[in-house]
Amino acid sequence: MIVSFGNMKGGVGKTTVCVNLAAALAETGKRVLLLDFDPQGNATHWLREANDGSRLHRCLSKGGQIYNLVVKSKVPNLDLIPCGEDVEATEHALTALAMAIASRDSDEPVPYEEHPAYLLRRLLQTGAEDQWDYIFIDCRPSIAQLVVNALAASDAVIIVTEPTGLSRTMTDKFLSKVVEVREAVAPDLILGGLIVNRQFAERECAAEKLRLTFDYGSLVFDAKIGDHMIMRRASTGHKWNAVVRYAPKSEAATEYRTLAEEFIERANRRFTFEPTFLDGD
Repeated sequence: MIVSFGNMKGGVGKTTVCVNLAAALAETGKRVLLLDFDPQGNATHWLREANDGSRLHRCLSKGGQIYNLVVKSKVPNLDLIPCGEDVEATEHALTALAMAIASRDSDEPVPYEEHPAYLLRRLLQTGAEDQWDYIFIDCRPSIAQLVVNALAASDAVIIVTEPTGLSRTMTDKFLSKVVEVREAVAPDLILGGLIVNRQFAERECAAEKLRLTFDYGSLVFDAKIGDHMIMRRASTGHKWNAVVRYAPKSEAATEYRTLAEEFIERANRRFTFEPTFLDGD
């Protein structure tokens, strides 16, 4: 199963959740591959000392076997495809192609082999992906062409948000864009749910999560992911590592193990509670 993690708002801890959920799943024995698809390369920093992300750009721009880019991470059972800032050039190239298609006079559909939205899908869906239980794609905070590619290549998308009014507004906007992408290029895309990150013991926080639950019901994961100082320490200096490895007995590590259990249960039923609002009604 290929799952993208996204939101239009940066700073909500999307990469933190993606990396640490992947690590918690790997701890259970699941085989996980994390594709860092954000030119910032933060997921790569979390999981690997050296950043050799330039190889991804070459693969995207010139073709090749994307699974040849897989490297071991710091976490057993968790593999990584690193990303670097030069992948930004791929974004520009895909945007130019998409604009050229939009401005065509012809109504003829673009062949799958040539469509810019399916570049990543063509690379990932080769049969080799079956060696992992889950492939996670950590998207950049936007809905630009790299994210469109990730969504078109995915079975499901999970939105990471925070219990704040602004984050909820941006979540609504991202969901609207997901609907547009699904209608255009990804008709089988499933909304896997919303993970509320950095929940803290304040009345306003509880009220925001309640509003999210009211709006999206069972799409909101039950697992509580708190706002812990240990998470900052786990991503500081030269000691970056997933919290289940960095501080395995911490409250944060326990929360991610609980999130992993819930993710497995939801994924096993392929997120079948999907709401009708994703049909664009």
